[in-house]
Amino acid sequence: MKKVLLVDDNDMARGVLVKMLRISGYETIEASTGDEAYELTRQHRPDLIISDIMMPSGDGYQFCRNVRTDPEQSKTPFIFYSAAFTSPKDVDFAYELGATRFIQKPQNPRKILEIIKELLEDEEPLPLPDAAPSSLEEPSFLKLHSERMVLKLEEKVAELEKTRTFLETVLNSMAEGLLVIDRDYTVRDANYAACTLFNLSREEIVGRKCHELLHGLGRPCGPATAVCPFPRIFDEAQSAQTTYQHTVTCAGHVLEVIASPVRDSEGNITSMVQLIRDVTERVKLEEEVSRKVKELEDFYDASVAKELRLIELEKAVGRLRGSSPEAG
Repeated sequence: MKKVLLVDDNDMARGVLVKMLRISGYETIEASTGDEAYELTRQHRPDLIISDIMMPSGDGYQFCRNVRTDPEQSKTPFIFYSAAFTSPKDVDFAYELGATRFIQKPQNPRKILEIIKELLEDEEPLPLPDAAPSSLEEPSFLKLHSERMVLKLEEKVAELEKTRTFLETVLNSMAEGLLVIDRDYTVRDANYAACTLFNLSREEIVGRKCHELLHGLGRPCGPATAVCPFPRIFDEAQSAQTTYQHTVTCAGHVLEVIASPVRDSEGNITSMVQLIRDVTERVKLEEEVSRKVKELEDFYDASVAKELRLIELEKAVGRLRGSSPEAG
């Protein structure tokens, strides 16, 4: 069986290729970083390499250079499979390093298999240069590599800034208040609605302990406070819904809180997000409705009691008339 080394820090993307190749009769070797991939290349001598570019601990460009400068591996077919580095200059640099093919993600699996079959089953050897191209030499490589990485990082920073601005706009457009609270009870973020609700600036909210902000307490509420969502979020890993009847920052208001856990990439709960609504008017309306219902029930009960009393009086009058001498 031909051995194919798959290099990608995205487990899902790598897993799709692994399944596809195994079904097609190829043996697969997996790596998530360029450095790990190079060690596996030296150990297993794969017949073909498919590698992403943007990876931690040795990116795809560095990995390709390591392969092409290793006399024992320099002729191994090398395919770049990337979604991030796809500009003409990115692709040109890949070929300057000795890449055999460049495939842009996502790609039809059949097309990938056709390319792999072509590279592994062609009778004639691949026309690779005998001497390393100048771009493999350290000074040239470092210069070109830095240019590509710096440009890509700048693009990523710009994308992240756009995403951050978009999310900030969305959060600040919400009608409900939103707080992000860490395990140590520190408020890490607040949206515009929360600031309006508490009549405080974001700078006055962020960094404070939630028990001090909401309840004026110098210590956590603890298990004695049934309304606190912390135990359910951090101990039971469940969402929680509760109502704060008395808060310092919103005196006289009733706050409805829906709390959900926030998990990191490994699934650990790091903080919780609280969605806060001021339901004071709703509660007052519910109380007014309850009062009216109670009045109606009392009126109904009184009416029924009065009707029963009248029936009893009519029966009593009837009995009196039936026992009188005139009735005889």
